[in-house]
Amino acid sequence: MGSWNSFLWPVIMTSSSMGSSDTVQPVEVGLSTFASAEGTDFQGLAAAVTFTTLPVMVFFLLMQRQFIRGALSAAGGVRG
Repeated sequence: MGSWNSFLWPVIMTSSSMGSSDTVQPVEVGLSTFASAEGTDFQGLAAAVTFTTLPVMVFFLLMQRQFIRGALSAAGGVRG
């Protein structure tokens, strides 16, 4: 229920009836536009998901050592 509400509220607030058609939308709302009553554009959806997750994955791979070090030091008990 919480996940649905987290999706539904941005959909309602960024719908085109609330203002101009060039509103900024969260990623999950933007990705939902690939699904429609006529069918789902799976190729477009796959490309959009790739382009939205790729920067996060590259950032994690570049900063992996610092991320793991920070997670371990936050857990406590590790010195070094």
